Amino acid sequence: MEKVNTEKRVEIIEAALQLFSERVFEKTTVDEIANKANVGKGTIYLYFKNKEQIFMAVIEEGLSKMITHLNQIFSHGNYMTQLREMITYHFKFVEENKDFYKIFLKERLNFCFYDNPSKTKIVELHHQLYRLLEEFFHNGIKEGYLRLGNPNYYSLSLSGMISHFIVHWLTTGETESITSMTDTILEIFLTGAQKTK
Repeated sequence: MEKVNTEKRVEIIEAALQLFSERVFEKTTVDEIANKANVGKGTIYLYFKNKEQIFMAVIEEGLSKMITHLNQIFSHGNYMTQLREMITYHFKFVEENKDFYKIFLKERLNFCFYDNPSKTKIVELHHQLYRLLEEFFHNGIKEGYLRLGNPNYYSLSLSGMISHFIVHWLTTGETESITSMTDTILEIFLTGAQKTK
């Protein structure tokens, strides 16, 4: 029996990531993932019970990476610097992980319906990400950087802006670095679109 090792598992996840991005989850087979990863189909089942579990591993890895980096951003510097770095990081993450983000956009609602025990972990990571952002905006209000308001709404509003900018960037040919949009989003979020008198 082939020995289970972390490196092989990572290769399978990376192969699945590319295939899920190029196609859709439903049209990707375990055989194709095995071929892409240069392993036998039986090897896949040493690490994952089924295709759904592979998909969950792809999403879990991406979300965990985001949460870890955001925690690092929020651990140093002043608040406004952290806010700017957070937006920039989201954009850099997409530039460096386009395959993951395409999958996340296409499948983030569907995965909630997959019959897979790993689903609970993914949902918890998703909630953890939003709780992290909500706490960040709560601190901004508490420290006087932001006006009084619901930190959850702040989190949802900025996340929505970032997501739609990313979708626009991905669907219009990625003609420029998306990180160049950081200042635009930051200005709109902080000052709003209404012209001051």
